[in-house]
Amino acid sequence: MFPKILVAQFPLRLGMDLRKKSSSEKTTTLQCDAEGKLKHDAIVRTEHSKRKIIYTRLADMKPKIGLQQVHINENFAKLTESLYLVDRTACETVKTRAQMERHVVQNKQPEQAEQEAKIETTAAKARQERIVFKKIREDDSASQEACERDQIRHEKNISKSLILFTLDEQHHEYCPEQSR
Repeated sequence: MFPKILVAQFPLRLGMDLRKKSSSEKTTTLQCDAEGKLKHDAIVRTEHSKRKIIYTRLADMKPKIGLQQVHINENFAKLTESLYLVDRTACETVKTRAQMERHVVQNKQPEQAEQEAKIETTAAKARQERIVFKKIREDDSASQEACERDQIRHEKNISKSLILFTLDEQHHEYCPEQSR
């Protein structure tokens, strides 16, 4: 309004409170941390809310996993020890069982060999007896079958000859030219 006056002028005080708020909020006080170094975080935080997380240092960005002290419960140590003992005893029982099985197999081998030999001899005898009985039955059945076949052939021949004879007689009656 008045060009020669170099101070901000607010006629009728319009816009004055906005100007004052913004100027007062933009100024920050110098703050120091525990070591006496300046906190530059305050400059960045002026324009953001207090709840917002702002990372200004590299240490802030690093994950915070594993920074807590690890405390192992005594019961956990007891549990692992008891599990180890159970595992070891189970392995020992498996080993002793395997040794006993091997021992039993070694003791039974001579007896098993004798039993297998007996079984093989009885099986061979049974095979030979079957072969003999089979030959006898085949001979009997072959002779009976041959007789039956011969009888069937004989009957067929007789029936064929009768049919032919009757056909010849009928043919002569119907065809007198062939009888001449």
